[in-house]
Amino acid sequence: MNRLHGELYLPGDKSISHRALMLLAISRGLSTVKGVASGKDVLSTLRCLQALGCKIEQIEQTAYRIQGVNHFIPPEQPLDCGNSGTTIRLLSGLLAGAGVLLTLTGDESLQKRPMKRIIVPLSQMGCNIQSLGPNECAPLQIDKPRRPIQPIHYKLPMASAQVKSAILLAGLFTDPKVEVIVEEPTSSRDHTERMLRALGAYVKSEGTLHQLMGRQPELIAQNMDIPGDVSSAAFWLVGGAILPGSKIRLKQVGLNPLRSGLIDILKTSGANITFSNLHDRAGEPCGDILLETDFLMGNITITPQMIPALIDEIPVLTILGLFTQGRFTLRGAEELRFKESDRLGALIEILKALKVDLEVYADGFSFEGRPDWDVPKIETSLRTYHDHRLVMALEILNLRSRSPLPIEGKDWVSISYPGFYKALESLVTTPLLS
Repeated sequence: MNRLHGELYLPGDKSISHRALMLLAISRGLSTVKGVASGKDVLSTLRCLQALGCKIEQIEQTAYRIQGVNHFIPPEQPLDCGNSGTTIRLLSGLLAGAGVLLTLTGDESLQKRPMKRIIVPLSQMGCNIQSLGPNECAPLQIDKPRRPIQPIHYKLPMASAQVKSAILLAGLFTDPKVEVIVEEPTSSRDHTERMLRALGAYVKSEGTLHQLMGRQPELIAQNMDIPGDVSSAAFWLVGGAILPGSKIRLKQVGLNPLRSGLIDILKTSGANITFSNLHDRAGEPCGDILLETDFLMGNITITPQMIPALIDEIPVLTILGLFTQGRFTLRGAEELRFKESDRLGALIEILKALKVDLEVYADGFSFEGRPDWDVPKIETSLRTYHDHRLVMALEILNLRSRSPLPIEGKDWVSISYPGFYKALESLVTTPLLS
């Protein structure tokens, strides 16, 4: 059986990279940001900002120099957000608040993702934003506000960092006395709030309640190092966990407590995980992760309250569940239907193709895991619906398969992790850490 051994630096955190590019682009002064994620999603944000007149210069492979701008220049063509939901939703808040006349669009997949969730609160604030597509999806058209931006206390119908961020970013352009409050049903990742505070904005958070006062003192440019992406680390952590005798060290990974759901589950399942070199980067805690494991046991139950802390890790967590001595249960995962694909439907389809004895619910599924489970030989390609995280999760499963799984759409890993296959090869072949 394969084992994973070695040490890796992860690509920069995708969520933080998006926010760093956007917020440094409107900060006063010259910034340098290092460790920016190099996947296609973040490049979509970069290109959109450049099309808006932002001065962003690449100085190294993952490092950029950014000169903050006072205003955006309306582009002549629609801004193409590619496959990135983060790009279109966060830019919608930023640009609707600023009142820039333009159209935001994306690829076929992005044009099927729901945008009503940002249109409703932004419109209630007074922003001028509307859908040009069917079912209130992209393309989105933005124009100058019909009236001054209004105070808002908006209760999110779902925990969504993207919707919360869109509202807060629009609030940056309001009158100084305007109060913008976002209330979540469950805490979602807080990268926007952390970065706004790091740049000098007044953002107060108490549990699931987030308050921003209107037009801030100017955001102040600064140099940033982006921590490694914990969602990318998840593939190696699960890979090491399901391959007894593995030992891997992941360097300078973001350890935001609202992104630690997968690590918590691994620990309770028997994986030996330790942290070292703890410090802060870009307002975020980060450090090195060392994983060692021999046997996994215990039930894994993912409840609705846990979903926001590990929404991107559920595909690879499902692979973990297949090899754990216990029952894997996922509930409250309706939001997975609105990611790059219908991830919930795709996972159910994949598990059935793998002949897993599956109990399916409207909002999830469950099955019994087994440490000695043999991955069956599959003749028909496993469909991934152009979803990079499904592809990478299946490649981790491949490490336990006697014959290679026919995985569709391997090129899509470039959306978030262009170096995935190179990293995989290095961990399978690198000698054991001392």
